[in-house]
Amino acid sequence: AAAALAERIRPAVERAGWVLIGPAPAPVARVAGRSRWQLLLHGAGMAALPLPPEGDLRRALPPGVSLTIDPDPLEL
Repeated sequence: AAAALAERIRPAVERAGWVLIGPAPAPVARVAGRSRWQLLLHGAGMAALPLPPEGDLRRALPPGVSLTIDPDPLEL
């Protein structure tokens, strides 16, 4: 699911001049028996994230896959 999501957002991310890193396993790869993956978007400090609406992203995911967007992560 993470790889499919990455490919879905990659064109818009690159058009905006941002870099998409991942998907990669999260530093804590499993929590409560669930695998965790992350995508990192790197771009200009105050620029808006170059993503489609969150609802569109969620609808593109398979059932049972959750999504969290952290626009300013303190840890990776």
